[in-house]
Amino acid sequence: MRGERVKINKNVKEIKDRLKAEKEDNIKVRLIFLNLIAYEGVNFKKACECCGIAESTGYSWIREWNGEGYKGIKSKKGKRGRPSKLSKEGLEK
Repeated sequence: MRGERVKINKNVKEIKDRLKAEKEDNIKVRLIFLNLIAYEGVNFKKACECCGIAESTGYSWIREWNGEGYKGIKSKKGKRGRPSKLSKEGLEK
């Protein structure tokens, strides 16, 4: 995706509707990011800076939205990766 023009292809109107109704803060940040690009015309790098995310994260969020819409950016319930050594799971080992 690097070097390509970043564009939101799917359900553009849904972004604003979901943003108004969303309760979860982490999902709200994703919707704000998508809204900045889709409606406000903010360039990709600036939108990443405004939301405090890495560019790779921004690309992922756009890819998830374009692939599955709201369902794609909704938080995954299960934790992924190795648990922290300080977490309860890490201390039990």
